[in-house]
Amino acid sequence: MYTLVSSTKEHNISKINEINTKVAHKNDTYHQFGKCIIQMIGFSSMNMWTRCAFRIVMIFEAVFLIADSSKVQYSYYTVGQTVLLKCTDGAVHLHSAVWAGPAQNSIRKRTPVSIIDMNGKRSKWNVSQYTDDGRVLSSLLHHTRLKSTGNYDLQIVNTSTLDGGLYMCYLGPIEVFSKIILKIKTLPSNLMFANATKEKILHGKENTTLHILCSVQDGIPDSLSIIRNNKTVKSDEDSSLEYILLPTRLDHGLKYTCEAWSSLLKQPLKEIIHLDIKYRPVVSSTHDGIQEIIKGTSHTLCCYVDSNPLPTSTRWMNGSQEILVTHYVTETCFILRNVSQFDQGNYTCIAYNIVGNGSVTIVTQVTSNTSSVKKSLLFPGIIILVLMITIAFITPGIALIVRKYTVFALVNVMTMTWNI
Repeated sequence: MYTLVSSTKEHNISKINEINTKVAHKNDTYHQFGKCIIQMIGFSSMNMWTRCAFRIVMIFEAVFLIADSSKVQYSYYTVGQTVLLKCTDGAVHLHSAVWAGPAQNSIRKRTPVSIIDMNGKRSKWNVSQYTDDGRVLSSLLHHTRLKSTGNYDLQIVNTSTLDGGLYMCYLGPIEVFSKIILKIKTLPSNLMFANATKEKILHGKENTTLHILCSVQDGIPDSLSIIRNNKTVKSDEDSSLEYILLPTRLDHGLKYTCEAWSSLLKQPLKEIIHLDIKYRPVVSSTHDGIQEIIKGTSHTLCCYVDSNPLPTSTRWMNGSQEILVTHYVTETCFILRNVSQFDQGNYTCIAYNIVGNGSVTIVTQVTSNTSSVKKSLLFPGIIILVLMITIAFITPGIALIVRKYTVFALVNVMTMTWNI
């Protein structure tokens, strides 16, 4: 439980001396710290302790505090909107807190604070005290638009462009519980994909992680989405969005769209790119596996290559012997002429590009011409035999004639089958 209640004089003096040592090189700080030491030792008033502690904190922030970007929150608003800045997430019940905000022109006492923003850049802000233990300071020109609500949250009514800046909620002498940068919501524009070319192409390589980063350079969108073809793959309420992909060859040529939505726009902003994924050759053939070739004839073997970029070379190999080489083509064929038994074997087509290589193998078997002819006559012979037997049984008058030729045909078919 956070409480702005003084413990012992020794503890307070120790804390102040610790801070005083850190800022000893700042001459103008001695006077303010000396005052606070006297007030915190001599008085037990809660208000006096809080005001003095706030001054110490502000000096400490101005000289030494560089806030991590992870501790800085961002809130966006439109002009005329009511904004609620929360000191805590509600899980902690506060007994006291002090708010500081953008320094107004009417206030002379202002303190520069340096922070590191979400982009990793250091920025400086001038801040001044806004509340004192739940009470809005009347010295602020816009105090009528400010209100300290339950659990010491800060409410800003009818916001204007002057309300943008750094807000800090303090719970103790050197503890800043929350830092919020309030930014006016402007019309989003200049939507872009990182690392895309002027032709709206994003290059990648298969099985290598690809970061697809979309961002709005100007303005703040309500939401940002990355869409693959017509399906949303990632969405968030931020000005930048990253989608991580491990691409394959199937991702080549796919369309990615980045959409930025805003209540200030009638239609979302859109940016479209296409992926150019480099992948190794995938080689295929219309007759994969075993192919029978008739002896004495000619036969063509072809392979087809799918790759990006085109294959630098494609080679047909018979065993370890190179037969044919082509370059930068997707189809490579060669002809076996006057096929003999020596043409029987394994034929491999290998394609190469800058990513890798791929191959396909065809096994050829050479058959004799007579064997093929006999096989080609076998099926018609059986058909004729069946027809003749059918006619013999249907038409008894010609049974004797058919019977003679049926026996002859049966003998021939059996002879062909035996020879095969």
